[in-house]
Amino acid sequence: MRANVGKRVRFIFSTNPEKTLESGDTGTVWHIIAPSGVLRVKWDNGSKADLDPEKDKWEILEES
Repeated sequence: MRANVGKRVRFIFSTNPEKTLESGDTGTVWHIIAPSGVLRVKWDNGSKADLDPEKDKWEILEES
């Protein structure tokens, strides 16, 4: 499944030591930076943090 604007994601881990997200945090993609594939996410905890495909691992949540 591909990430698109409006998709829900769950953060798994990051190799970036400055990432403030915790495993299991969820949020909604609000923008995708092409061509890098970086996802801009509004997290349910109120923060906004990007997901970088070279440093972060996440999963796209199925719509229910």
